[in-house]
Amino acid sequence: GALANAVKRSAPELESNHVSMTLNAIGKMEPAAAEMHKIHWAALAQATEGVTSQMNAQAVAMTLNALCRMEHAASQMSPTGWHILAQQAEAVTLKMNALDVAMTLNAFA
Repeated sequence: GALANAVKRSAPELESNHVSMTLNAIGKMEPAAAEMHKIHWAALAQATEGVTSQMNAQAVAMTLNALCRMEHAASQMSPTGWHILAQQAEAVTLKMNALDVAMTLNAFA
């Protein structure tokens, strides 16, 4: 669909907070998620991997939460991408507020 194509087209330009918001939005809208095919998820995963090192505490928490809820998106993340995300999560842990901590823990629950 049009939304999935817009995600694929804009993915290379997404900043870290845009990636986390896009993942979360798609995860909350089942019709939008249903429009996404492997190529769309791959573009979003690649965008995620490209900006992970720039993510603040909130973006890390939101991204982890979204990826752990959406198997299609998570399956497109490379092992290196997961490693970078884990490293960034460790790097921003001390800056997390209560909501960030809750969202991160919820991702792994």
